[in-house]
Amino acid sequence: MKKLLSVCFVFVIVFVACSNNDIMENMNDGKQAPVIYEDDFYLKKNFGFALAKMMEDNVSARKFIKEEALRMFNNDYDILYHLVKDKKLENGTTFREALLKFYEDKDELFALERKFPLLTIFIPELPENSFSANIWDIEMEIPMVALLSTRTNNIPILNAKGEEFILESQYIPAFPIIVLKDNERVTVKTNISASNTSNVLKSTNGDLEFAFLDKCFDNTQQDKRVKSQLSNPDPTRLVADTKVAKAYDIYKTSDGWQRDYIYYDITPGIPRGQFKYDYMEYITTFKLLGDGRAAYNRIADQTDPNFRERYIAIFQSAWTEGYFEFKIRVLVNASNGIGSEIIKYYSANPNDLFELEYELNNKIMPKRYELKRVSLKMTEISIPLINWDLYQYASSIKIAIEEVDRTEITEITDTRQVKYAANFEISSTTKLMEKVGLKFGSTAERTTTETIKKTYTEGNDELGDVIVNFADHVIVSFANQTLPKYRKYSSGWYEIEVRPIRVQ
Repeated sequence: MKKLLSVCFVFVIVFVACSNNDIMENMNDGKQAPVIYEDDFYLKKNFGFALAKMMEDNVSARKFIKEEALRMFNNDYDILYHLVKDKKLENGTTFREALLKFYEDKDELFALERKFPLLTIFIPELPENSFSANIWDIEMEIPMVALLSTRTNNIPILNAKGEEFILESQYIPAFPIIVLKDNERVTVKTNISASNTSNVLKSTNGDLEFAFLDKCFDNTQQDKRVKSQLSNPDPTRLVADTKVAKAYDIYKTSDGWQRDYIYYDITPGIPRGQFKYDYMEYITTFKLLGDGRAAYNRIADQTDPNFRERYIAIFQSAWTEGYFEFKIRVLVNASNGIGSEIIKYYSANPNDLFELEYELNNKIMPKRYELKRVSLKMTEISIPLINWDLYQYASSIKIAIEEVDRTEITEITDTRQVKYAANFEISSTTKLMEKVGLKFGSTAERTTTETIKKTYTEGNDELGDVIVNFADHVIVSFANQTLPKYRKYSSGWYEIEVRPIRVQ
């Protein structure tokens, strides 16, 4: 699973003035158990050695890597190798040519390019501003290279001298380093998950096409409205929307649905109304639940099942991965019988989800921080779902959230019983469709069993699902007569708020 706790999540190794050789001597104590890596792992390892040697040999290469990472083409400090391999450095050579200089067998680079279309160079943000793409001093700092393996939580680290050591997963480096990984925000264009993107990326020689998993990851366009739409908090959170607050007042002592008034202007005294598009359902908050360590372990990569039992605090080296990406699947049944799956993505800075307390451990050299406590934080988000017209949609929607690790998508089906409101008719005066009566009206509801197609990604961490009903209260109470308390929905792993927000 994932990911970067970009500030620090665990123990931090502090090297004050160590050379790469000093680091190797300190870390290679011979105590690590041998790991049998993937069959093709040697391709990444040899690429990593070539990359480390190229950065030591060539300041133009370091400048190129820094500048490309700062472009943040996918809203993280990622460089997709196939997009830059034929770009030229300041010295006139291409990035690929500069790498080939350090290959004994050039066919290995060609094999790697075929095997790993999503190969990515990532610059992490390390604790206490020790290293990042923004502060990298390319004249003085020569990063080492970290590799990710599916066989171990520990991180192989390579240097320009052809040496390797293992950084155990409970540590975060305090020295310049870059990471080789597969990209989790783009996919090869043939993947069905790319259908909602508006921008196609081509490799520098045109042999591959890539697409973003979602528009919110696309930082190549001038228009950034989609990105801000998914991340800006709701400004009305502390003061309830006037109409939503009135819906609470109307039905506080009367039997009825708050959304009837919000979407149809229906009250006990006016039991008939047309649908209005002034409001749309939004997910407005997200919070992981339970023990902080357990919550993080659920969404962070763990390849060693026994590792959970050996340590109280278990943290994969999240600095290697960047932000957490959450996939939100909204299953909506439509009255025409055609099921629909709405896909949204939420990109979370680890510091938005977790709050950490740690202390410096001076007893072990090199120095490192010891994590003392992890607590969970609620973050405000703004993710639009649907204008909830009961004539078009069922009276409940299903929301499932998973943490994204892979980009290979398959389709499966979801079958469930859903209810539709039957109390609609054409107005004799306006000739428009109106909802007639409170709740389901005198005609009651229509229940059907329907099947809906949904996507599934093997390897992602599923966090469960929740059911949101049209009949649910939006506001459940007020604190001090002004601060609204909104209905929350919990899967056991997370908690969200879903409520109507005025959109026009």
